[in-house]
Amino acid sequence: TALVDLYATIPGTAELGANAQGILVIPRIRRAGFWFSGAYGEGALIIGPAKVDYYSMSAAGFGFTFGAAEYNQALFFMNSDALRDFRVSDGWSLGARGQVVVSDQGAAAGITSTQINRPIQEVVFGQRGLIADASFVGAKYNRIVR
Repeated sequence: TALVDLYATIPGTAELGANAQGILVIPRIRRAGFWFSGAYGEGALIIGPAKVDYYSMSAAGFGFTFGAAEYNQALFFMNSDALRDFRVSDGWSLGARGQVVVSDQGAAAGITSTQINRPIQEVVFGQRGLIADASFVGAKYNRIVR
């Protein structure tokens, strides 16, 4: 459902998805903080038409963070090497981010080590809540055995 919403609301993402080797979709990530912040969400890795694995995402940050928000995230793995590396690694991602969300309107921007080192595109969408955030963030993706 989150992937259908992404394709319907953000132009160009359907083409991005068509060219990706795999997509990790994590709907309803919850983030809250007051100087220190934390976030958590669970989602599915989709390769072709099939859900092949489930992952959790945990993040911690420090900086100017006040409030709470919920958002969706999609990671597009643009080649087979990036997808393979993600699936066999612990999946750490370090970065700096900025986010402002008021009610259901929001904007997010940032840079992470996954964008610098690998052909992985991140799209954040569907923000809801009330948060102001400019912080350094570390995230860890773990495979969930179901």
